[in-house]
Amino acid sequence: MARSERTRVETRDEESTPPSPFPVREVVETEERFLLQQSLEEHLLFGLTDLDLGQRLLARVKFTTGDGLSDVRLVANAVEYLPQGENELGVHKVISRIKGEEELWNKVVDELFHLDRIVERDKQLRPLSRYVKDVFGLKFVVSSVSEVPAVHARLLAKSWMRAELEEAGVTPQEGTYRLELVETKDYLTLQGRKGSDWMAIKSVVRWWGKPFELQIQPLRNHYRERERVTRESHDQHKARREQLRDEVAARIPLFGFYRDLLRWAFGGQQGQPPQHPGVELRVG
Repeated sequence: MARSERTRVETRDEESTPPSPFPVREVVETEERFLLQQSLEEHLLFGLTDLDLGQRLLARVKFTTGDGLSDVRLVANAVEYLPQGENELGVHKVISRIKGEEELWNKVVDELFHLDRIVERDKQLRPLSRYVKDVFGLKFVVSSVSEVPAVHARLLAKSWMRAELEEAGVTPQEGTYRLELVETKDYLTLQGRKGSDWMAIKSVVRWWGKPFELQIQPLRNHYRERERVTRESHDQHKARREQLRDEVAARIPLFGFYRDLLRWAFGGQQGQPPQHPGVELRVG
């Protein structure tokens, strides 16, 4: 694949470092990749999802080619938070991302059936559990390898007071006062990396009843990883999640029915709605 140099477009207040989305995009006609970055105002950060933010930037961009204008498509998207100064843990940036390519109906059915719990209980599906936990994630990028374990330990030890949760609109309960560790994988050592040069500590935690991924990664390795982001890698990951849902649907037919029903409803109700034994569907 041909690849262009990354193009960074950035506007920033000199006295602050607001969060910014950094969609990785590629020109449809030539498959050249580039990075577009823009600072965010608070009302946009809290008013739009990661995917919406990426699409807003996407709608403003066109490329000229030998045959005229070419569309641009989204490859990856995330929101980046930058510190206002140096900090004791050496955190260079925090990156949040939601798998934007996940269709709305899939998310709804995953929640209704607690897909992550189904997968964890099933020995045959358990190896695919990472494709469920990988939907939500936070990445902490630190200056050096030596700072990774300290940041990881601080995150797992973090707790919130009742007043802090209420101020943030979070229900104070057993699952919100602190993070519940599900699993941890250490990719800092050569043995952990299994021949790869990818370095990080990666944990899956549960908070407020939802699993999500935490990554702590050295800055140098983070930039090397970003250079390798491709549409193929994201499409492959999405295909594995679809495979997982298909296998769950084969074992739990009602899961498949709800998935098809919501796809039909959100897709404009074209054609006949899906059917399921014992279920009568009435559309008012």
